[in-house]
Amino acid sequence: CNTTLAYDEVVAHPPDKGNTGQLKLGLIVHGLLGTGRNWRTFARSLAKQAAAESGRGWRIILVDQRNHGHSAELAGFDPPHTLQAAAQDLHELIQQKYDSQQLSVMVGHSLGGKTTLAYLKQMAAMPTKSHLPQQVWILDSNIGKVTLNKDAPSDVDRVIREIKGLQHPIASREWLYKFMEDQGYSLGLRLWMGSNLVPDGQGKLKWGFNIEGASDMYQSYRESSYWDLVQQPPKGTALHVVRAEKSDRWTQETMSQLQKAEHAAAAHASSGNGGHLHTYVLSNAGHWVHVDNPQGLMDMMLPSFVDTDIC
Repeated sequence: CNTTLAYDEVVAHPPDKGNTGQLKLGLIVHGLLGTGRNWRTFARSLAKQAAAESGRGWRIILVDQRNHGHSAELAGFDPPHTLQAAAQDLHELIQQKYDSQQLSVMVGHSLGGKTTLAYLKQMAAMPTKSHLPQQVWILDSNIGKVTLNKDAPSDVDRVIREIKGLQHPIASREWLYKFMEDQGYSLGLRLWMGSNLVPDGQGKLKWGFNIEGASDMYQSYRESSYWDLVQQPPKGTALHVVRAEKSDRWTQETMSQLQKAEHAAAAHASSGNGGHLHTYVLSNAGHWVHVDNPQGLMDMMLPSFVDTDIC
């Protein structure tokens, strides 16, 4: 099947040089029940700053994962709805729409972070290394398996069940906000869910995702572990893992596991057998890193956009 994921782009050129040379390619992968559009404002600023500081033009792809956004309306994305299938979708998009150009930077948030790790693992297994992204950013994503009580929005599971039980179409955002408030959901979560409603063409609203498929992806996210990959990133890739300071996604156990992974990756990298792992804590931010502290996140990420060869 030749269907590719729905996507959008932001493009920025260096202020003085105009439109010269091949644009560097970046890709941002959103989280569960999100869309590429959620990252548009952040991506636009990032591309503009990266182009100004690196002297190179940038194209950043904002993808809608399978079952999400405009991709949810497309035929051809059949079950099983796993992260591995979602990663394969990304590969096909790059192959078909971008002539297999190497990704200079790849960014994944939350569930999208794990889709990104699944993609990295698949590309590392390929005979040619030109498919490997140079810089990979994993933003506030659980790297290992997730038991229900550890995924803070145990809310996430509740929200999925709630959505499955709601009558469609939905009369208005106000109705949804009131309903969720009565169920005890936080303001942030209510607004986030409201942002996922789209017109149904008949004066009411529907969800901008396929809840059954998205629910399967969340199950796959919970069952997948990429600690082996994080402990030994593929040679030629710099892997950056960001924990949001106020995020409720991290336990003491996962934080110490990340520290151990950093030591293991450093040993592999120094012996020439792997790429580098860098870990960060983004201050003044909860799980929604690009909303809570966009400037802090941009300052953290920018050097890897300005010089994509740094390891």
